[in-house]
Amino acid sequence: MLTSKINLKKAWPDVNYFGPVKDIRGGSCTQVMLVQREAVLDPRSTKSVLAAFARVFYKNVTDLRRVSSILLNGHHELPLLLHRNVILVPLKIRENVCKDEGTTGYIVLDKLKYIENFDMKPYRTRLVFKDGSYTYSVYLPSTVQKRIARAELLNKKYHLYNYLYNNDLTLRETMSIYYKDSDLESYLYASKEINNNLAG
Repeated sequence: MLTSKINLKKAWPDVNYFGPVKDIRGGSCTQVMLVQREAVLDPRSTKSVLAAFARVFYKNVTDLRRVSSILLNGHHELPLLLHRNVILVPLKIRENVCKDEGTTGYIVLDKLKYIENFDMKPYRTRLVFKDGSYTYSVYLPSTVQKRIARAELLNKKYHLYNYLYNNDLTLRETMSIYYKDSDLESYLYASKEINNNLAG
């Protein structure tokens, strides 16, 4: 497996998954699975790779989590919407071995084909991507499916917000007073009315 700091500005369209693994020295690094290519071991932590992925879309992870928290009314293991169809679904992919050792990997929702039961401890679920590659999670399939459903809901709400923003002149003018652009982060905070409508 190739060890290299991956250039996500070029590689992001081909990323199926990334998550923590141990390198040959026992240190922590990140496995990045790419469409129809050999996986890459990135020497950075998964947290650092996630931050770099977000920066490709001029976002930061803190803001992404805040947006997801507002849209999904939750705070734990939230999917992250980087771009229209680039949604990262966090899943626990290994058990803790050492303190502060990462256990969470991220699948790209649009690249996932299906999930299936996989009963070989510690793994409970196999996640199969559209190119035939796969990875595993320690979560039960029912838990993985719930995480996927939350990511799909986030995607639907994002597109609804975009539609309302682009078709409601009054809403757009109101928000333009406070914000310079129409990114999701901007209009989330300016339209409690939409949240109320969604809740209803």
